[in-house]
Amino acid sequence: MLYNRDAGEIFLAEKSIDLFFMNPPYLESYVDEYGGETHSHINRVNDEKEYVTRLMRLVRHVEHALTDSGSAFIMLPNDENSVILELCKAVLAETKLKLGKFYVWDFSGTPHLDGVQGDKMGIILHLHNGAPHVDPSSFDYVLKTPIDHPDVLSKYKNFGFVNSLIPVKLYENFIRGFSKPGDTVCDLVGGTGTVIVAAHNLGRDFVYNDISSEQLAVATARLADLTAN
Repeated sequence: MLYNRDAGEIFLAEKSIDLFFMNPPYLESYVDEYGGETHSHINRVNDEKEYVTRLMRLVRHVEHALTDSGSAFIMLPNDENSVILELCKAVLAETKLKLGKFYVWDFSGTPHLDGVQGDKMGIILHLHNGAPHVDPSSFDYVLKTPIDHPDVLSKYKNFGFVNSLIPVKLYENFIRGFSKPGDTVCDLVGGTGTVIVAAHNLGRDFVYNDISSEQLAVATARLADLTAN
C-alpha cells in the first residue's frame, strides 16, 4: 500500500506492522550536507526540540501498530548526541516501547563520492515491545555496507529527486534478521522506496508513505520495474 501524506496522518490498524523503518525529517543543519541540489523533497525541521517532537508523532504510530514480536528501527543523526538522548528519554516517558540496541551502519569503506565522506557511520536505534523476532545467525551489531552509487537510481531522475544512497542491502539485513516471509514492513518516511524494494525482494508485504509526491513517483517507478521482471 502506498500513501502520499504527512506521516502523522497515516492511521494504521492496531498490531498490523511487523517491522518499521524510519529515516526521519532532516535537521536544518543537515540539509546542506545531505540535501543535494534541491531541498524541495526534504521534510525538514529547524531545531532539536522540534525534531524530537515530530519524530515522537511517528513513534506513537509505531506503538499502536507494532505487533507484539515486531521491531522498529530509526536512522538517527549520529553527530547529534543531544537529539538521541532527548529522543530516548521521550520514548521511555511517553510510550510503552522498550529501547533496544544501537546498531551501527559503517560505510567508511565506501569510495569518496560527491558530498559523501568515506569515514561516515550511521546510528540506528531499535525499538520493540519486548519479544522481537531475531535471527542471530544473520545479524551483527555493526553492519559494514557500502553506500549505493548515485547511478543506481539515475534512471529515475525524471520522476523526482534520487540522491538516496542508502543501499537496499542494508535494509535487507534488518528484514532478514527481524522478520519472516509474509510479515508486513512499513516505512512512514519512505523516500525513494529503498525499504519497499528490500521488502519486495524478500517476500514481505509493505506499507509506504512519503510527504513528497516526487519521492512517491520514484518509489512507484522502482516498484513497477521490480514487479515487471
